[in-house]
Amino acid sequence: MSSSPPVTVENRLLVGRIHHIDSGRALEQRHQLDILLPGLSRRGFHIEEATAHYQPGFQAAGRITMRDCIKVAHTYWRQHMHSRREMARRREAMPSIPKRIRGYGGLTRGLLDLFVQTERLQRAIRRRNIQRSLAAKHLHLWTCLANSAAMGAVIVEDDFSLRTESSPDEVADLLNEFGTDIDWIDLAGGISRKDLGLPDSKLENLVLSFICTNTACGYFVSKRMAIALVDFVSANPACLFVGPSFLPNELNNAGFRGSSVLPMIPPFIHGTHGGGMASSIPY
Repeated sequence: MSSSPPVTVENRLLVGRIHHIDSGRALEQRHQLDILLPGLSRRGFHIEEATAHYQPGFQAAGRITMRDCIKVAHTYWRQHMHSRREMARRREAMPSIPKRIRGYGGLTRGLLDLFVQTERLQRAIRRRNIQRSLAAKHLHLWTCLANSAAMGAVIVEDDFSLRTESSPDEVADLLNEFGTDIDWIDLAGGISRKDLGLPDSKLENLVLSFICTNTACGYFVSKRMAIALVDFVSANPACLFVGPSFLPNELNNAGFRGSSVLPMIPPFIHGTHGGGMASSIPY
């Protein structure tokens, strides 16, 4: 008669679930987790679950004020500068990658397009609010992890799905190989390695000596990185407006020495990046 492995820090895992008002997507997310979690348990992981779903309502767009414009411009600028900085970091780590950064002319044109088209500006205001609310949900789960006895967390948004029947085992393999040494593992993909400014090879897992996210649809985050993220947001609350896909990379400039893995083939499918699902964020 076989016995379960003892519960240790190394096999304690938080699984965090993020969803909102779309009951159909939340139900499908639950169905996918009901396949994933038993698979991880069979591989010796002791699972604790947490959920983040509350999101405040947003007022209907009324008269746009100068303050609205300044806020949107600040977020637009911050995301642009974030992209420039992180692409430069990746090129430094991978010297063979050509430069692919939109210049300041593109930034200026993008801002002008926003401010001369009321509909686009209203969309940008709503997008900014949604990004902050979504980032706050991720922050809640990072805080749960920081306060837990788990070694890390697998966090999924409501547009994730398992790629194949073997996906739970593939997640377990990644966690067993990297979970105690790596701070961030992308599990769902979404953006090509080429567009991220990284080697466009699908033949191997890519291990990086800095934090490199690829959307926030599905990922593993270590407990130490979760603590660093909670501390960083506490000191810089406005960073929530850059959104959960950008925010973790901000640690690269905050003194955090982290590492990340982009798997050869992510075990999850990102539903709004090739999975046929509509995004709830207005672009």
